[in-house]
Amino acid sequence: MTELTQAWTDYLDVLRAQAPATHASILAPGPLDLETADQVLPSPLLPELVTWFGLHGGCTPAYHGSPLPRCGLLNLDRAIDNTEMIHEIWNLTSDVDLTSDEARTAGQTMGTWMDEYVLIAENGSGGGLFVDQRPGPLQGCVRYWDKVDADEDPVVSPGLVPFLSDVTTSVRDLTPLPLMRAVPVVTDGVLAWENAN
Repeated sequence: MTELTQAWTDYLDVLRAQAPATHASILAPGPLDLETADQVLPSPLLPELVTWFGLHGGCTPAYHGSPLPRCGLLNLDRAIDNTEMIHEIWNLTSDVDLTSDEARTAGQTMGTWMDEYVLIAENGSGGGLFVDQRPGPLQGCVRYWDKVDADEDPVVSPGLVPFLSDVTTSVRDLTPLPLMRAVPVVTDGVLAWENAN
């Protein structure tokens, strides 16, 4: 079992206990169309992202809370579609120098959608969580995308494993998740995330 698989299993255990309705909204994994991903996405998926999308099938269409901070899970097909859409929109307006060292380094804020970004969760209003696949010490870091502010928020976590570990602790103890400025709230088995004070 990989570290990511273990972290996901640990989180599901906590989510099942704390917010069973939200847990039930997570769909089982299905087959991954990696060939389409390779054809459509400008950058190949890191092995950890392949593992990630193999752990779940996204969420049910009906809202039953947010399993990730302010976001619902995307399966690989929807992640590809959303990533491609954001990429196309922002490529029309971007004047970023894609050859600079900054543009080629994971974790650096660029004010646009980079080829190596892959959306993994959506917030329902054009934003969500993405993984930054650019090279560098922070390759694979988790970041937050906003449809207006782009990638201006700081890095949420250096990777999916520590991100899930932090979310697991936050949901288990119902304590704030500082870098997301969010606090989990459970009502009738449904997990929501409110702004932390």
